[in-house]
Amino acid sequence: MFDAKLLPLQRRLIRPMAGRLHARGVGADSITLAGFALGLLGVLAAAYGLFWLALAGLVANRLADGLDGEVARLAGPTDRGAFLDIALDFLFY
Repeated sequence: MFDAKLLPLQRRLIRPMAGRLHARGVGADSITLAGFALGLLGVLAAAYGLFWLALAGLVANRLADGLDGEVARLAGPTDRGAFLDIALDFLFY
């Protein structure tokens, strides 16, 4: 319900950043891995009661999840990248 209204706004906001990353040769898989690592750091921060840091890790993870998809659309998606993205999202959740 909300996705239909928020997705176009999300894409419009992250597309310029994705374009710059793609132009610099940053691949979608690298963004996926970095986002997963940032999410795990957020989990670790939550375990230690550092809730603002945990929130930052979660937000960074979600941003990276959107960015990797946009970069993949620019570079051409791969089966490996799609699997990596869904597998790491599953592990993170």
